[in-house]
Amino acid sequence: MAHMARYFMDLAVNQEASMLLFRQHDDLWLCVPPQKCAKAWRTMQSFAKVMGVEFNKHKTGSVYLTSGGKIKDKEVLNSFPEGTVAVDFLQLISPETGNWVINEEPVDAHVRQLQKQLAACTSVLSWVQTWNSCIGRFFGSTFGEPANCLGRAHVDNILETHQRMQQFLFSGENGTAKSVAEHLKQWISKRFGFTNVPDAFLFMPEHFGGLGLRNPFNSLFLVHGQFPKTPEQKMQEFFEQEREAYKATKATFDALGETGRRHRFRSIYPAGDGDSDSRQFPGGDLDSFMTFEDFTHWRDSESHLLWRVYKDLREVPRKKDIWLSADVNGALRRLAESQSEEMDRAAALGRAVPAVRRTDLGR
Repeated sequence: MAHMARYFMDLAVNQEASMLLFRQHDDLWLCVPPQKCAKAWRTMQSFAKVMGVEFNKHKTGSVYLTSGGKIKDKEVLNSFPEGTVAVDFLQLISPETGNWVINEEPVDAHVRQLQKQLAACTSVLSWVQTWNSCIGRFFGSTFGEPANCLGRAHVDNILETHQRMQQFLFSGENGTAKSVAEHLKQWISKRFGFTNVPDAFLFMPEHFGGLGLRNPFNSLFLVHGQFPKTPEQKMQEFFEQEREAYKATKATFDALGETGRRHRFRSIYPAGDGDSDSRQFPGGDLDSFMTFEDFTHWRDSESHLLWRVYKDLREVPRKKDIWLSADVNGALRRLAESQSEEMDRAAALGRAVPAVRRTDLGR
Protein backbone atom coordinates (compact mmCIF):
# COMPACT_ATOMS: atom_id res chain seq x y z
CA MET A 1 0.00 0.00 0.00
CA ALA A 2 2.82 2.41 0.80
CA HIS A 3 4.37 1.91 -2.63
CA MET A 4 0.99 2.47 -4.27
CA ALA A 5 0.46 5.72 -2.34
CA ARG A 6 3.94 6.95 -3.29
CA TYR A 7 3.21 6.13 -6.92
CA PHE A 8 0.30 8.56 -6.95
CA MET A 9 2.42 11.18 -5.21
CA ASP A 10 5.02 10.70 -7.96
CA LEU A 11 2.27 11.31 -10.50
CA ALA A 12 0.98 14.39 -8.68
CA VAL A 13 4.44 15.97 -8.52
CA ASN A 14 5.03 15.22 -12.18
CA GLN A 15 1.69 16.71 -13.23
CA GLU A 16 1.77 19.79 -10.99
CA ALA A 17 5.47 20.70 -11.06
CA SER A 18 6.57 19.07 -14.34
CA MET A 19 9.43 17.22 -12.66
CA LEU A 20 10.41 13.82 -11.33
CA LEU A 21 10.28 12.81 -7.68
CA PHE A 22 13.27 10.57 -7.00
CA ARG A 23 12.89 7.73 -4.53
CA GLN A 24 15.60 5.74 -2.77
CA HIS A 25 14.02 3.13 -0.53
CA ASP A 26 11.80 5.27 1.74
CA ASP A 27 13.61 8.54 1.03
CA LEU A 28 12.15 11.10 -1.38
CA TRP A 29 14.36 13.60 -3.21
CA LEU A 30 13.73 16.79 -5.16
CA CYS A 31 16.60 18.25 -7.15
CA VAL A 32 15.50 21.07 -9.45
CA PRO A 33 15.60 24.89 -9.61
CA PRO A 34 14.22 26.46 -6.39
CA GLN A 35 10.90 27.68 -7.83
CA LYS A 36 9.99 24.28 -9.23
CA CYS A 37 11.18 22.58 -6.06
CA ALA A 38 8.94 24.82 -3.93
CA LYS A 39 5.94 23.99 -6.13
CA ALA A 40 6.69 20.27 -5.90
CA TRP A 41 7.02 20.48 -2.11
CA ARG A 42 3.62 22.20 -1.85
CA THR A 43 2.14 19.43 -3.98
CA MET A 44 3.66 16.78 -1.70
CA GLN A 45 2.30 18.52 1.41
CA SER A 46 -1.20 18.74 -0.12
CA PHE A 47 -1.03 15.06 -1.10
CA ALA A 48 0.05 14.04 2.43
CA LYS A 49 -2.82 16.05 3.94
CA VAL A 50 -5.38 14.39 1.66
CA MET A 51 -3.99 10.92 2.39
CA GLY A 52 -3.78 11.58 6.15
CA VAL A 53 -0.04 10.91 6.42
CA GLU A 54 2.92 12.94 7.65
CA PHE A 55 6.52 13.28 6.55
CA ASN A 56 9.30 12.27 8.95
CA LYS A 57 10.48 15.68 10.17
CA HIS A 58 13.78 14.25 11.45
CA LYS A 59 14.68 13.12 7.93
CA THR A 60 13.25 16.13 6.11
CA GLY A 61 15.48 19.02 5.09
CA SER A 62 16.40 21.39 2.30
CA VAL A 63 19.22 23.49 0.93
CA TYR A 64 18.98 26.43 -1.45
CA LEU A 65 22.06 26.53 -3.69
CA THR A 66 23.04 29.66 -5.61
CA SER A 67 26.04 30.71 -7.67
CA GLY A 68 27.48 33.92 -9.06
CA GLY A 69 26.18 36.00 -6.17
CA LYS A 70 22.53 35.50 -7.10
CA ILE A 71 20.04 36.66 -4.49
CA LYS A 72 17.79 33.99 -3.00
CA ASP A 73 14.04 34.33 -3.30
CA LYS A 74 12.92 34.77 0.33
CA GLU A 75 9.39 33.56 -0.36
CA VAL A 76 10.72 30.36 -1.95
CA LEU A 77 13.33 29.93 0.79
CA ASN A 78 10.72 30.23 3.55
CA SER A 79 8.53 27.61 1.88
CA PHE A 80 11.20 24.93 2.19
CA PRO A 81 11.29 22.58 5.20
CA GLU A 82 13.92 23.14 7.86
CA GLY A 83 16.58 20.52 8.43
CA THR A 84 19.78 19.20 6.91
CA VAL A 85 20.04 17.31 3.63
CA ALA A 86 21.93 14.12 4.46
CA VAL A 87 22.81 10.74 2.96
CA ASP A 88 24.17 8.27 5.53
CA PHE A 89 26.97 10.24 7.27
CA LEU A 90 27.27 12.83 4.50
CA GLN A 91 25.43 16.11 4.82
CA LEU A 92 25.04 19.14 2.59
CA ILE A 93 25.48 22.06 4.96
CA SER A 94 27.13 24.71 2.82
CA PRO A 95 24.77 26.45 0.37
CA GLU A 96 27.68 28.62 -0.80
CA THR A 97 29.98 25.77 -1.91
CA GLY A 98 27.57 22.87 -2.37
CA ASN A 99 30.11 20.51 -0.78
CA TRP A 100 29.13 17.33 1.03
CA VAL A 101 30.88 16.90 4.39
CA ILE A 102 30.92 14.13 6.97
CA ASN A 103 28.66 14.64 9.97
CA GLU A 104 30.96 14.08 12.95
CA GLU A 105 28.23 13.60 15.57
CA PRO A 106 26.93 10.15 14.44
CA VAL A 107 30.49 9.12 13.55
CA ASP A 108 31.62 9.79 17.13
CA ALA A 109 28.71 7.74 18.46
CA HIS A 110 29.63 4.77 16.26
CA VAL A 111 33.31 5.05 17.19
CA ARG A 112 32.43 4.88 20.90
CA GLN A 113 30.33 1.80 20.17
CA LEU A 114 33.23 0.29 18.20
CA GLN A 115 35.55 0.94 21.15
CA LYS A 116 33.25 -1.14 23.39
CA GLN A 117 33.02 -3.95 20.83
CA LEU A 118 36.80 -4.09 20.43
CA ALA A 119 37.29 -4.13 24.21
CA ALA A 120 34.93 -7.11 24.45
CA CYS A 121 36.95 -9.21 21.97
CA THR A 122 38.71 -12.16 23.60
CA SER A 123 41.09 -13.10 20.78
CA VAL A 124 43.29 -11.41 18.23
CA LEU A 125 41.33 -12.86 15.33
CA SER A 126 37.94 -11.73 16.70
CA TRP A 127 39.43 -8.25 17.29
CA VAL A 128 40.66 -8.07 13.68
CA GLN A 129 37.30 -9.31 12.40
CA THR A 130 35.43 -6.63 14.36
CA TRP A 131 37.85 -3.94 13.17
CA ASN A 132 37.55 -4.99 9.52
CA SER A 133 33.77 -5.16 9.67
CA CYS A 134 33.41 -1.62 11.01
CA ILE A 135 36.42 0.28 9.67
CA GLY A 136 36.76 -1.58 6.40
CA ARG A 137 33.15 -2.04 5.36
CA PHE A 138 30.69 0.02 7.43
CA PHE A 139 32.49 3.36 7.36
CA GLY A 140 33.73 2.64 3.84
CA SER A 141 30.15 2.77 2.57
CA THR A 142 28.59 5.40 4.86
CA PHE A 143 31.27 8.00 4.12
CA GLY A 144 30.49 7.82 0.41
CA GLU A 145 32.64 6.43 -2.37
CA PRO A 146 35.18 8.89 -3.80
CA ALA A 147 33.88 10.27 -7.09
CA ASN A 148 34.70 13.08 -9.50
CA CYS A 149 31.53 14.95 -8.51
CA LEU A 150 32.69 15.09 -4.87
CA GLY A 151 36.30 15.92 -5.69
CA ARG A 152 39.48 15.72 -3.65
CA ALA A 153 37.92 17.70 -0.79
CA HIS A 154 35.69 14.71 -0.04
CA VAL A 155 38.70 12.35 0.09
CA ASP A 156 40.52 14.79 2.39
CA ASN A 157 37.45 14.86 4.63
CA ILE A 158 37.39 11.04 4.84
CA LEU A 159 41.12 10.89 5.62
CA GLU A 160 40.77 13.49 8.36
CA THR A 161 37.82 11.61 9.86
CA HIS A 162 39.67 8.29 9.88
CA GLN A 163 42.66 9.98 11.50
CA ARG A 164 40.45 11.49 14.19
CA MET A 165 38.76 8.12 14.79
CA GLN A 166 42.07 6.33 15.27
CA GLN A 167 43.39 9.06 17.55
CA PHE A 168 40.33 8.50 19.73
CA LEU A 169 40.71 4.70 19.76
CA PHE A 170 44.49 4.74 20.28
CA SER A 171 45.27 7.79 22.38
CA GLY A 172 48.62 6.52 23.71
CA GLU A 173 47.64 7.53 27.25
CA ASN A 174 48.60 5.45 30.30
CA GLY A 175 50.85 3.18 28.31
CA THR A 176 48.24 2.34 25.67
CA ALA A 177 49.08 2.03 21.98
CA LYS A 178 49.22 5.01 19.64
CA SER A 179 48.14 3.08 16.53
CA VAL A 180 46.23 -0.05 15.53
CA ALA A 181 49.47 -1.81 14.55
CA GLU A 182 51.10 -1.00 17.89
CA HIS A 183 47.99 -2.19 19.75
CA LEU A 184 48.01 -5.60 18.05
CA LYS A 185 51.75 -6.00 18.52
CA GLN A 186 51.38 -5.33 22.25
CA TRP A 187 48.54 -7.85 22.48
CA ILE A 188 50.47 -10.52 20.58
CA SER A 189 53.54 -9.90 22.74
CA LYS A 190 51.60 -10.24 26.01
CA ARG A 191 49.59 -13.29 24.95
CA PHE A 192 52.11 -15.27 22.90
CA GLY A 193 55.46 -13.80 23.89
CA PHE A 194 56.43 -12.81 20.35
CA THR A 195 58.22 -9.50 19.94
CA ASN A 196 59.33 -7.52 16.88
CA VAL A 197 56.25 -8.57 14.90
CA PRO A 198 56.53 -6.94 11.45
CA ASP A 199 53.72 -4.73 10.14
CA ALA A 200 53.52 -6.96 7.06
CA PHE A 201 52.22 -9.84 9.22
CA LEU A 202 49.36 -7.64 10.45
CA PHE A 203 48.24 -6.25 7.10
CA MET A 204 49.00 -9.13 4.74
CA PRO A 205 45.82 -11.07 3.84
CA GLU A 206 45.06 -14.45 5.34
CA HIS A 207 45.95 -16.20 2.09
CA PHE A 208 49.52 -15.01 2.55
CA GLY A 209 49.69 -16.03 6.20
CA GLY A 210 48.89 -12.63 7.72
CA LEU A 211 46.06 -11.37 9.91
CA GLY A 212 44.33 -9.51 7.08
CA LEU A 213 43.99 -6.26 9.04
CA ARG A 214 42.36 -3.61 6.87
CA ASN A 215 44.03 -0.24 6.43
CA PRO A 216 41.38 2.36 5.45
CA PHE A 217 44.02 4.82 4.25
CA ASN A 218 45.41 2.65 1.43
CA SER A 219 42.54 2.88 -1.04
CA LEU A 220 42.03 6.58 -0.28
CA PHE A 221 45.64 7.53 -0.98
CA LEU A 222 45.49 5.58 -4.26
CA VAL A 223 42.83 8.02 -5.56
CA HIS A 224 43.84 11.17 -3.68
CA GLY A 225 46.03 12.46 -6.49
CA GLN A 226 43.64 11.44 -9.27
CA PHE A 227 41.59 14.65 -9.26
CA PRO A 228 43.32 17.03 -11.71
CA LYS A 229 40.32 19.38 -11.61
CA THR A 230 37.62 20.24 -9.12
CA PRO A 231 33.92 19.70 -9.98
CA GLU A 232 33.54 23.50 -10.15
CA GLN A 233 36.37 23.75 -12.69
CA LYS A 234 34.80 21.03 -14.83
CA MET A 235 31.46 22.83 -14.86
CA GLN A 236 33.13 26.17 -15.59
CA GLU A 237 34.85 24.58 -18.58
CA PHE A 238 31.48 23.32 -19.76
CA PHE A 239 29.92 26.79 -19.59
CA GLU A 240 32.84 28.23 -21.54
CA GLN A 241 32.61 25.47 -24.17
CA GLU A 242 28.86 26.02 -24.39
CA ARG A 243 29.38 29.72 -25.01
CA GLU A 244 31.96 28.96 -27.72
CA ALA A 245 29.59 26.41 -29.29
CA TYR A 246 26.88 29.09 -29.43
CA LYS A 247 29.24 31.58 -31.09
CA ALA A 248 30.38 28.99 -33.66
CA THR A 249 26.82 27.93 -34.48
CA LYS A 250 25.69 31.54 -34.79
CA ALA A 251 28.63 32.31 -37.08
CA THR A 252 27.69 29.35 -39.27
CA PHE A 253 24.10 30.58 -39.41
CA ASP A 254 25.13 34.13 -40.34
CA ALA A 255 27.49 32.84 -43.04
CA LEU A 256 24.66 31.00 -44.81
CA GLY A 257 23.07 34.16 -46.13
CA GLU A 258 19.35 34.58 -46.78
CA THR A 259 19.22 31.97 -49.56
CA GLY A 260 21.20 29.43 -47.57
CA ARG A 261 19.05 29.92 -44.49
CA ARG A 262 15.84 29.39 -46.44
CA HIS A 263 17.30 26.31 -48.08
CA ARG A 264 18.26 24.99 -44.65
CA PHE A 265 14.74 25.79 -43.41
CA ARG A 266 13.16 23.86 -46.31
CA SER A 267 15.40 20.87 -45.63
CA ILE A 268 14.01 20.72 -42.09
CA TYR A 269 10.42 21.59 -43.04
CA PRO A 270 9.89 20.20 -46.57
CA ALA A 271 7.85 22.17 -49.11
CA GLY A 272 4.15 21.48 -49.21
CA ASP A 273 3.22 23.14 -45.95
CA GLY A 274 2.42 26.64 -47.11
CA ASP A 275 2.15 28.27 -43.69
CA SER A 276 5.11 26.49 -42.05
CA ASP A 277 7.11 29.74 -41.97
CA SER A 278 4.49 31.56 -39.95
CA ARG A 279 3.86 28.61 -37.61
CA GLN A 280 7.51 27.88 -36.83
CA PHE A 281 8.48 31.56 -36.69
CA PRO A 282 5.45 33.55 -35.49
CA GLY A 283 7.42 36.79 -35.72
CA GLY A 284 8.28 36.08 -39.36
CA ASP A 285 12.02 36.57 -38.69
CA LEU A 286 14.02 33.90 -40.50
CA ASP A 287 17.24 35.87 -40.56
CA SER A 288 18.01 36.32 -36.85
CA PHE A 289 19.71 33.55 -34.91
CA MET A 290 18.24 32.44 -31.58
CA THR A 291 19.39 34.04 -28.34
CA PHE A 292 21.84 32.31 -26.02
CA GLU A 293 18.98 31.70 -23.57
CA ASP A 294 17.01 29.87 -26.26
CA PHE A 295 20.13 27.99 -27.34
CA THR A 296 20.65 26.62 -23.81
CA HIS A 297 17.00 26.20 -22.81
CA TRP A 298 16.95 22.45 -23.53
CA ARG A 299 20.54 21.71 -22.51
CA ASP A 300 19.39 19.11 -19.94
CA SER A 301 18.09 16.85 -22.68
CA GLU A 302 19.90 18.00 -25.84
CA SER A 303 23.43 19.14 -24.93
CA HIS A 304 26.14 16.61 -25.77
CA LEU A 305 28.67 18.77 -23.92
CA LEU A 306 26.59 18.62 -20.74
CA TRP A 307 26.09 14.87 -21.11
CA ARG A 308 29.85 14.41 -21.40
CA VAL A 309 30.71 16.41 -18.27
CA TYR A 310 27.80 14.79 -16.39
CA LYS A 311 29.12 11.35 -17.31
CA ASP A 312 32.63 12.34 -16.20
CA LEU A 313 31.42 13.70 -12.84
CA ARG A 314 29.66 10.41 -12.11
CA GLU A 315 32.84 8.40 -12.65
CA VAL A 316 34.96 6.95 -9.87
CA PRO A 317 38.60 8.11 -10.11
CA ARG A 318 41.03 5.52 -11.37
CA LYS A 319 43.27 4.17 -8.64
CA LYS A 320 46.97 4.83 -8.94
CA ASP A 321 48.91 1.77 -10.05
CA ILE A 322 51.08 -0.07 -7.55
CA TRP A 323 54.40 -1.13 -9.01
CA LEU A 324 55.88 -4.26 -7.48
CA SER A 325 59.60 -4.85 -7.17
CA ALA A 326 61.14 -7.82 -8.97
CA ASP A 327 61.58 -9.68 -5.66
CA VAL A 328 57.97 -9.16 -4.56
CA ASN A 329 56.63 -10.00 -8.02
CA GLY A 330 58.69 -13.19 -8.14
CA ALA A 331 57.59 -14.23 -4.65
CA LEU A 332 53.92 -13.74 -5.54
CA ARG A 333 54.36 -15.73 -8.73
CA ARG A 334 55.99 -18.63 -6.88
CA LEU A 335 53.29 -18.54 -4.21
CA ALA A 336 50.56 -18.58 -6.85
CA GLU A 337 52.22 -21.51 -8.62
CA SER A 338 52.60 -23.48 -5.40
CA GLN A 339 48.97 -22.88 -4.47
CA SER A 340 47.89 -23.86 -7.96
CA GLU A 341 49.60 -27.21 -7.46
CA GLU A 342 47.96 -27.54 -4.04
CA MET A 343 44.56 -26.81 -5.57
CA ASP A 344 45.11 -29.51 -8.18
CA ARG A 345 45.94 -32.01 -5.46
CA ALA A 346 42.96 -30.87 -3.40
CA ALA A 347 40.65 -31.21 -6.38
CA ALA A 348 41.79 -34.80 -6.83
CA LEU A 349 40.90 -35.46 -3.19
CA GLY A 350 37.58 -33.56 -3.39
CA ARG A 351 38.71 -30.66 -1.17
CA ALA A 352 38.72 -26.90 -1.83
CA VAL A 353 41.62 -24.49 -1.27
CA PRO A 354 41.18 -20.68 -1.42
CA ALA A 355 42.92 -19.08 -4.38
CA VAL A 356 45.63 -16.42 -4.09
CA ARG A 357 44.95 -13.11 -5.79
CA ARG A 358 47.40 -10.25 -6.07
CA THR A 359 44.57 -7.80 -5.50
CA ASP A 360 44.40 -9.09 -1.93
CA LEU A 361 47.42 -6.87 -1.25
CA GLY A 362 45.09 -3.86 -1.26
CA ARG A 363 43.18 -5.04 1.80
